[in-house]
Parts: sequence; C-alpha cells; structure tokens
Amino acid sequence: MVGDQRRERGEQMIRLYIVPHLPKKLRVNQLRSKHFEIMRNAVLSMTRKKRIHGTLVDVPLAPRTAQLALTVCVMAFDVAVERYHLPRNEAKLVKTLKPIKSRIVPLDEDQMGKLLDAIEGHRLELLYHFVLTYGFRKGELLGLRWSDIDRKNRTITISGSLQEHKQGVGLIRTKPKTESSERTLPLTDDMIDMIPRHQEAIMREYEARKQTFPVNGPVFPSEQGTWIWPRNFTTHYKAVLRRAGRQRRHVSTTCGIRW
Repeated sequence: MVGDQRRERGEQMIRLYIVPHLPKKLRVNQLRSKHFEIMRNAVLSMTRKKRIHGTLVDVPLAPRTAQLALTVCVMAFDVAVERYHLPRNEAKLVKTLKPIKSRIVPLDEDQMGKLLDAIEGHRLELLYHFVLTYGFRKGELLGLRWSDIDRKNRTITISGSLQEHKQGVGLIRTKPKTESSERTLPLTDDMIDMIPRHQEAIMREYEARKQTFPVNGPVFPSEQGTWIWPRNFTTHYKAVLRRAGRQRRHVSTTCGIRW
C-alpha cells in the first residue's frame, strides 16, 4: 500500500509539475541542467486555490513541492544512467533550494484570550491551556499519559512524544530526542483545578462506550478512546483558529504552539 501511494505521488508530480515545464521538443538525452532548473523555478512560481475566511484566494505552492519535482527527476535519471541510457545525470547539477524557516510570531494576550474563548467547553480545552502555558510541542501534548501528571507533587513530566510511523502504518510513542526534551514542570493552580474535571469528563466518555478507563492511557484521547492522530489534531487546531478569527500561527516557546 505504501509503495502504491509513493508511485501515485510520483505520477502526480510528473503529470502536474514536471512534464508541463520541460521542453517538449527535446529528447530525454538532450535535456540539460538549465532545463531542470527552469522547470523547478516554474513550479516554484505556481499557485493553488485556498479558502481563507470563506474567500478563495491564490496562494504560492510550498517550495518543497518544487524541490520534490526536481528530486523525482534526479531519481528517474539515476536509473537511466545506471542502465547506460544516459552518460550523466543533468538533474543532479541543479542547486538544491535552501529551506525557508517559518517565522515564529507570538500571540499577544488578547489573541490568546480569543483562542481560549473559542475552545471553552470543548473536550480538549485543557490541552490548549497546556500549550499556551508551557509551549509543549504537538507530539508531546498528544503523547501525554496520566502517569505523567503528578497532582500530589503538582508536576507534569514530558516523557515521550506521539509520532506517525514513517511507513504510515500507525502511531508510535517515542522517547524524547534529547535530555533537555525530557523535563518536569510545575503545575499552576488553574491546572490543578482543571485536571480533575477533564479526567472525570474523559472517564464518562469511556463509560458511555462501555470501555475500561486506561489508568495510564492518553490524557487527551480521541472520541473513540484511542491516541489522537497528529494530522487530525492539526485539522482541529486550524478550525479553532478560524473560530477565534485568526489564521494559523506559531506561538513562541514561552507561551505556546510550535507546529
């Protein structure tokens, strides 16, 4: 299945981005690095339709799409070189695009208030309080277990991160990458008040589904009681921002969201 998905993505890349922007009158052995660079730059200037606040607007394609188009060419021409159809891989001579780092824009107090108003009463309200208070990463939040919360000593510990498996076959909870990532932080008074209410609500959900509440399960489970897929939460996060009247933003490490 994974192989089929990769092949479909490759075919889509060839059909939409590569073939339309390479010279049609030239044979494969006549293509030079300048042709691949022109193709890459043409893809870089393309746009796509996106609905923002109910209006369809043209937004640029991500630079990664242009780089992927070039990568597909490199891989295809590598095969041709290996089979002695071509003397060298001209696509490899094109310089790689430098990655563009997204700018982190912190939310001010008013914006954070609107975000919390938009999520008030939702089953994941506590999650947003965590992220705005501590600046946890998405995987750290979704990977939180009840054993990570120590109400007696008023602490919360980041002991792992929930990630989608590279092969796309499920979720894995990994150890923190560095010692600094595994950390214990004090719980605020507001958190001490909110955690029991959140836990009771989650326990009622398990009871309604006639499931046993996992004492060391996820603090923020899906509506089916399983771990939440990161991509699904990203979709939810965007919806919350729309309700709050904001476009998707990053929040500084002192108060929030970093994804």
